[in-house]
Amino acid sequence: MKQLIQKLLILVAGLSVGINAFAYDFEVDGIYYDIISSTDVAVTSEKENSYSGNVVIPEQVTYGGNTYSVILIGEHAFYWCENLTSVTMGNSVISINVSAFEFCTALTSVTIPDSVTFIGENAFYGCTGLTSVTIGESVTTIGNFAFGSCTGLTSVTIGESVTLIGDYAFYYCSDLTSVTIPDSVTLIGDSAFYRCSALTSVTIGNSVTSIGDYAFRYCDALTSVTIGERVTSIGNFAFWYCKSLISVTIPDSVTSIGDYVFNGCTGLTSVTIGESVTSIGEDVTSIGEAAFRGCTGLTSVTIGESVTSIGDWAFYGCSALTSVTIPDSVILIGDSAFGGCDRLTSVTIGESVTSIGDYAFSECTGLTSVTIGESVTSIGDLAFRFCSAMTRLESRAEVPPACG
Repeated sequence: MKQLIQKLLILVAGLSVGINAFAYDFEVDGIYYDIISSTDVAVTSEKENSYSGNVVIPEQVTYGGNTYSVILIGEHAFYWCENLTSVTMGNSVISINVSAFEFCTALTSVTIPDSVTFIGENAFYGCTGLTSVTIGESVTTIGNFAFGSCTGLTSVTIGESVTLIGDYAFYYCSDLTSVTIPDSVTLIGDSAFYRCSALTSVTIGNSVTSIGDYAFRYCDALTSVTIGERVTSIGNFAFWYCKSLISVTIPDSVTSIGDYVFNGCTGLTSVTIGESVTSIGEDVTSIGEAAFRGCTGLTSVTIGESVTSIGDWAFYGCSALTSVTIPDSVILIGDSAFGGCDRLTSVTIGESVTSIGDYAFSECTGLTSVTIGESVTSIGDLAFRFCSAMTRLESRAEVPPACG
């Protein structure tokens, strides 16, 4: 236990202070090392482009009569080594630090041993030749930008001990086709899979509680998403312009869906929003701005009984939407919430709605029937503007609707 604590303290020191780039204490067999304790060393570099070909990092190294364990790949250790083709690390390595292999463009394979617990920021950023990665079973954190712009990466296996996928972790991995996020992961960071344009399917494990902002933005080929039963928050723009996405089921665990989440998902045909959702937007009582704006293929929407507010532009321009039932839990329908839904034929507004925003159903040219409950106290300007086909309006509200 004492030895483990000592190593953890060394790791923390290495992460917070960093290993000086291009400085070293000794060299053995063409590999440069920094001494970080009486028993441990970190791999470092003599200069930029110090390494090439196949590199094997031993578990231990002897120098000056002392034997050291190799526990860290230091900051910038292999930075911009354009002729480095493969790396094998010993089972003594516990951390791959910041920018350790950044811009190693010829690197095609790397074996991350089970001893590694941390992969730092930019660790493999810009490794465009890397095609596959297996992340060992002891890794708990994949740092920000860790595999960002690895444009040749086609597959990744994430170990069952990973709890955090950092911001931009797989940003612009344009050849990545599928990913399974294990049940150990609790957080998917902002823009984690941003512009993974070949990604077709994603399975999000049952321990994930939060999907960050922009997490899957511009994943153009994404057709299916399985969202785990413990996700409580889906961040702003999370699936923005995922044009191939066909259907989404948002589980009952979700309580917050951010602004513009499915904006521009033109292939989306159905959405089921779980019974616990109270927010599709910035606060806990709103279906946020433009959450499904421009989802031109969306034909049906089921809104759970816990939703209290449908925000501005939430379903604006959903031109294939034919029917929607707004449950009694909803008290506010925002500005232009269903504007331009020109195939919408009938709307029943629940008994708890008190406010219908400006232009809420503007340009719903196919709308023929509307029922407004008596609880409505405010109907915004031109709420039913250009609803030219409307033949039946049943309103028990004291405020008359403005049809325009």
